[in-house]
Amino acid sequence: MASRRSALRTVLVISAVMSALVVAGCGGGGATGSGGSEAKAKPGGTLRVAQFSEALTLNPFEAVDNASEQVFIQVLEPLYKIAPDGEPEPWLVTGAKPSNDYKTWTLDLRKGVKFSTGKPMSAEDVVFSLEELTNSETWGAIVEPITAIKATSPTTVQVTSSKPFPGLPAALTLPFAVIVEKNFGGASPKAFGQHPVGTGPFEFAGWEHGQAVNLTRNPHYWKPNRPLLEKVVITAPPSDQSRVLQLRGEQVDVIATPPWAQLASLETTPGLRVEKSSLAVLHYILLNVKTPVFKDRRVREAVSLALDRESINEATLRGQGQLAGSWLMPAVNYWDAGIKPPTPDQAKASALLAEVVKEKGLNPTFTLIISSGEEYESLASQIVQEDLEKVGFKVTIKQVDPSSKSETVTTGHYEAAIELVSTDIAEPSELAAFYVLTEGFFSGADTSRMSTLLDRAGVEANKAKLKQLYGEVQEHVAEEDEMIPLTYQPWVWVTRDNVAGFKLSPLGLPSYADVGFSE
Repeated sequence: MASRRSALRTVLVISAVMSALVVAGCGGGGATGSGGSEAKAKPGGTLRVAQFSEALTLNPFEAVDNASEQVFIQVLEPLYKIAPDGEPEPWLVTGAKPSNDYKTWTLDLRKGVKFSTGKPMSAEDVVFSLEELTNSETWGAIVEPITAIKATSPTTVQVTSSKPFPGLPAALTLPFAVIVEKNFGGASPKAFGQHPVGTGPFEFAGWEHGQAVNLTRNPHYWKPNRPLLEKVVITAPPSDQSRVLQLRGEQVDVIATPPWAQLASLETTPGLRVEKSSLAVLHYILLNVKTPVFKDRRVREAVSLALDRESINEATLRGQGQLAGSWLMPAVNYWDAGIKPPTPDQAKASALLAEVVKEKGLNPTFTLIISSGEEYESLASQIVQEDLEKVGFKVTIKQVDPSSKSETVTTGHYEAAIELVSTDIAEPSELAAFYVLTEGFFSGADTSRMSTLLDRAGVEANKAKLKQLYGEVQEHVAEEDEMIPLTYQPWVWVTRDNVAGFKLSPLGLPSYADVGFSE
């Protein structure tokens, strides 16, 4: 079972790949954007999809990248999915009954579900899968309270926790919390990662590494008349530009994450359709409060007040984003719209900084690290540098490769960095837990107050009280200014007009079960 120690290891594993995860397109909860084509889809055909990068492994309990996730979610399914309103929707279960103290849940499995091999899904398969989840170095922390899992009948599974766990259904919406055959159907975890078998609409047909992943229609899928497509071919062209060129040249039907600079052109191109998720990603400046320059909160407030977020939004996201107030995103449940980004006030920022310089002899010089080759960070850093130097800071911008940047941030060997983050579930619990376990996303912040609030939220079943608690969570971070929110953004996909039924999940993830070509 997951422990506090394994949860911390989880955080370190996730943080080491955080940049790859969020840039790749992991979404957040909440309502979807455009909702997809309304044209009627006909059965048959092959859908050609160009992702941002190639999958690393299709073992969901070991995967940490979104390229892998976007493939295996077509083959593997969780017990719950997130509904458009952000609530857990029963998927491979028909429901779940909690005990009065929320320490025991009885999961009622959906009947008639089969793996692509034709083998019926059993309670033992679910027990094995949930145990793999709890023991996962990557994802076990999300279900940390679980202490026991057992099959109480061929169609029911009982989950017991060490403390009230009213958020279990929400936790089980995690796309990595999928159901696989017991003991991986006799395969090793590594072998399963190269050839997964699941209950999803498609079955794995082959992986030509460096070229394509091939999926075919699962003839045993439990949803009638789904999927419509016969095949899905998923490739990973070498650049954003090459994906766009392939789409325009009709070599592919769907692409992920087009360049922001080309979005307006794509939206007005005949024969193409842009699909957007809700605002599921936060861009922010991370300040290391353990460094001399940012130890005093007044200095951090000066940073926030000096910034022209509107200019950052226009330059980086071409106005497609939204100025950020809270460190949670609008796509996440209990997001507080009342926390507004501060109005730029360079006079006040200059006065605050001068006050600390005079009082403590502070040298307001620091290095801002950004990822090399990352357009948002490159453009935003130039505006940040200009704004901050106007109020008395001296800022040096340092570009490093993404993996080195992640290591630098997670080990605390930095002064300031531009980062971005998303979430895998609609509840704020994942992000809040990450904040606590990493001292404020590696800012060195005192998280004792957040930890208390999170402990209370974790056992709270009343939604009104949860809203209040998560409101306090957001206010606390806003007051400390160790994370300076900049902008929110949606995830974006582009399809050809003849692709019908394409929709993004509340996480910004695509499902091809309902996709076909228009009649």
